[in-house]
Amino acid sequence: MRHGEVHHVQLALLLAAVVVVSDQVPDPALSLANERTSIERTYELTKYLEHQLREIKDTYLSYLGPPFSDPDFSPARPNTTALSLPSAATRLDLWRGLENRARLAQNHRAYSVLLEAVKELARATLCPYLQSSLLHFSAGLDGLLGSISGLMTTLGYALPPQYYGLQPAGGAAPNPEPLPRHSYSPPGGRERERQKSREAERAAERERGPHRDFASGPKSQPDGDPAALSPELSPGGRQGERGAQRE
Repeated sequence: MRHGEVHHVQLALLLAAVVVVSDQVPDPALSLANERTSIERTYELTKYLEHQLREIKDTYLSYLGPPFSDPDFSPARPNTTALSLPSAATRLDLWRGLENRARLAQNHRAYSVLLEAVKELARATLCPYLQSSLLHFSAGLDGLLGSISGLMTTLGYALPPQYYGLQPAGGAAPNPEPLPRHSYSPPGGRERERQKSREAERAAERERGPHRDFASGPKSQPDGDPAALSPELSPGGRQGERGAQRE
């Protein structure tokens, strides 16, 4: 009997160990479902941000005003080799040839740079509507970076180094110097302001017209000249006239 009891105890311990190990080993079907969900969520968020970016472009061009808001405006192409900015252009065959890890890491880096640029632009503008749109877009970019990081973690990839660089160490990272601020003027607003200014100047000139003779009289002379303030005390004043009459 004792031998049978020992056998049953060993069998029970073995079954318990199998249950524990099976709980720790991830289910391939569950892992595949998580990957699919993460990929779909990242893709949908990317398409939403692409649609939102088109709306922000029109608002930003209206904020800049002419000539940037002109339909036929063609900006000059800067010398990209002299700029320390990452290029968004890449050959399609090279991009397709990259492994998933490298492609996700490059996407994470590109969206990280874009997020910092959008935050700078939001801090630099005084247009409330544009600033609200940029901050909303920044929140979407931040969520997209989180989705890419989650997808890389789900696939078992190490997060890119710039991910850790974005995390503040020992406190919040200091904000960079903001860009120069610009006042917002709707399209055509500056020309209307100039027209109003010219009309106000012409109205002021018409009001000053009848008073020009008074402005050039004795009262317009400097305060330090007593003869100008009191013509009676001047050599050619009333005393001079009385002397001429006695003669």
